[in-house]
Amino acid sequence: MIKNLLCFFALLIGISGSAQWNPDPTVNNPIVTTAVSTASKDGLVSTSDLAGNVWIGWIETRGATSTDLYVQKVLADGTVAFAPGGVIVCNATGAQSALSITPDGTGGVIASWTDARDATTFIYAQRINAMGVRVWADNGIRCTGGSATQNGALISLLNATDFAIVWRDQRDALSLDLYTNIYTISTGAAKLATDLQIVSQANSQTSQQIMADGLGGYFVVWTDGRVANAQSGIYAQYINNAGVKQWVNGGDNQGFVVSFVSGFNSLAPSLTLDGAGGIVVAWADLRNGTTNADIFSQRVDATGTNLWTANGVSLCAAPNSQTNALVVRSGTNFIYTWSDPRVATSNTDIYATAVNGNGAIVWPTANGERITDVTGNQPNSAASGFSLFADGSNGAVIIWDDARNSSTNIDVMAQRLTSAGAISWAANGTPVATKTGSNQNQPTATIMSTGRIFVGWRDSRSGSTSAEIFGSVLLADGTLPLTLTKFGGTQRPNAIDLNWETSNERNTREFVVEKSADGTNFAPIGSVKAQNKAGNFNYALTDIHPLNGYSFYRLRLVDIDGKLGYSSIIRFNLGTLQTGSMLLLPNPAKQSFQLQFRNIETGNYTARLSDVNGKLVSKKLININTSFLQTSWNINDLPAGIYMLVLENATGKALHNSKLVVE
Repeated sequence: MIKNLLCFFALLIGISGSAQWNPDPTVNNPIVTTAVSTASKDGLVSTSDLAGNVWIGWIETRGATSTDLYVQKVLADGTVAFAPGGVIVCNATGAQSALSITPDGTGGVIASWTDARDATTFIYAQRINAMGVRVWADNGIRCTGGSATQNGALISLLNATDFAIVWRDQRDALSLDLYTNIYTISTGAAKLATDLQIVSQANSQTSQQIMADGLGGYFVVWTDGRVANAQSGIYAQYINNAGVKQWVNGGDNQGFVVSFVSGFNSLAPSLTLDGAGGIVVAWADLRNGTTNADIFSQRVDATGTNLWTANGVSLCAAPNSQTNALVVRSGTNFIYTWSDPRVATSNTDIYATAVNGNGAIVWPTANGERITDVTGNQPNSAASGFSLFADGSNGAVIIWDDARNSSTNIDVMAQRLTSAGAISWAANGTPVATKTGSNQNQPTATIMSTGRIFVGWRDSRSGSTSAEIFGSVLLADGTLPLTLTKFGGTQRPNAIDLNWETSNERNTREFVVEKSADGTNFAPIGSVKAQNKAGNFNYALTDIHPLNGYSFYRLRLVDIDGKLGYSSIIRFNLGTLQTGSMLLLPNPAKQSFQLQFRNIETGNYTARLSDVNGKLVSKKLININTSFLQTSWNINDLPAGIYMLVLENATGKALHNSKLVVE
């Protein structure tokens, strides 16, 4: 956050911009603090709003006897959009649990959960719009049929009008089977007249995962104990946008067999799109020993046909049990990571590997590459503390919570792997959250925008057990963003001296000072090149053309990759100044320039641009209706040279003139 705003007659108006992310992994950005609630925050989930911001959701008991649901939007600048403590999704009687969220496509979020307000647990949903307003009925709408126990809902946006939910359901009295429906975003109404039964078989169907195909349909993958709970296999189904199951298994339409090894259990599948209409699935199973889970993977094409080795390609068969397999498509390959205690059962490390489209290992040669080599467990919270993302350059980013400093001093770390499997950031991970003497655990992560990953986590730095939520943004180079520690200034009779201080300027190109007459419409008045390196730096720029009355200023921070952030807004009041002015920026100019007017009497004017011989080459009619106005002038067709710009009033009297150099 911006601190120590020390400027004469300056007023902090608002906060926005990437300048607000704190780059210190021992400080980070607070999202929910104990000032709101001292209850433990659990079940953290997050999703992009598809506009550069992030929604984060959680479960807690806040002044009630049961758990309730909350969400908060974290803006691209690191500030929160709504009141401290977030927006209530549901605080109905009974416990609400198993929260899942997805973007609504218009800046808001849709949530689904298990709800015990009724005699048994059912699935409910709610939409929160971009302004933080609950769109559907308070405390959500029941979105499932049946009268038996339902739980474990997962939600996914399908297209601009629809979303889907998959859940476990006991209505068939066999066990908790899998059901689904498709819903309309605008109202939450079910698209299918009756819920679609994905699978109804004996014993448990669990560990379900859902992924939209980008065409309006979706894939569902799960573990299935229909033969016996101790002999579960991996099954999958594809459902189109009409709610029709597309894959069959021997004609029974009860799921397609990805892997089944008789006599052994399969565990916790994950999936990614294969880029060709199908999916790639990763999982662990016990075919090599009841205490020796190993990692396997299978590719399933769009027709529901396994493309790789029957029952999966073996990715790791190291000693002890490898679990929590994750997979993501990156370029033409698929990158995997998992938890691995092969060194010692009390020392879980992270390993990774890559496989090509044919199921052949790309790197390393066998059993995965070791990503962490420190004591303690990485990840410490198993699946809930583990994320994997494609990095946009054929590599991947792994995020985890880490107990290398003890189980009471857990940190959040991250690592990037290149397309060749090389470790790109600091050995054993770059720090995301490392507040000493407290736990930062169970991180949730999501892609915020290109080159930026949001990470949020449960935090106990206040002393209360996991009662807070903090967050940070991880940049493409493995660093946390720039911090603007001060933005202020002092006024002189006819000028404003602006100054600002920064730290940790990695990936920063320049600072652009912008001015406004109303605090809303800003125009640039100058720029300063950034140092773009670690350290603390001071900058200054003087506005020699302040406005009558209030002048508003802000900083636009421009990253090397073109991403923008903004500082707070400050203002100064210079009262009534004597004369107006006209300013051309930039000058010399290429292609175009900005024409700025300060403190000129309102009215209609003509700006005439002439060459050195006095020949008129261009003119523009201008209506000045504010103390500060900017207009753009295209000079694409003018040859290089020196020109004179004259501003005339409605009677033809010349009021201001400036020389323009065209390059």
